Amino acid sequence: MGRCYVLVVTSVTMLCPSCDLSGYSAPELACDFESEDLCGWTQDPHHDFDWRRQSGPTPSGHVGTGPSYDHTLGSGLSGHYMYIESSSPRLENDTARLFSPVFGAHDSQDACFSLWYHMYGATTGYLRVYVKPEGVDLRRLTPSFKKYGEHGNQWLRGFFDIDRLDTPFQVNYL
Repeated sequence: MGRCYVLVVTSVTMLCPSCDLSGYSAPELACDFESEDLCGWTQDPHHDFDWRRQSGPTPSGHVGTGPSYDHTLGSGLSGHYMYIESSSPRLENDTARLFSPVFGAHDSQDACFSLWYHMYGATTGYLRVYVKPEGVDLRRLTPSFKKYGEHGNQWLRGFFDIDRLDTPFQVNYL
């Protein structure tokens, strides 16, 4: 059996063999952002602003944006999630990028990437997730997962297949 990957915007997970959500997972590669080291996920220092690690409501929650709690641990608990603030002072087309650790090539089977996302507020823009093989320019890729605008005050599950790769790769949130 090939490698399976598990990652966590509150939760990110790679499942095997594909997006059959009852598939196997690899908990050693899971991340729920409870650890301050973000499980090896890193910010792109060359973009306009950063993703932030948060517990409880976002700072702009009082004006009707963002989640009030982490999906993984649920309401009333102190779980953490990663978010970007798209309200002022952000400008249209500002970007923030979050990079996964580099994952090794998995050449014996396909995998599935699963995440929980929350897009709530009048100025909500795009969420794009890319699978970036080593040595490939991100600008040449199309998103593996893309959502735009407000989707209500709720956590939603997203997932996409990751085709067989022969080179190491990263998952990039934009």
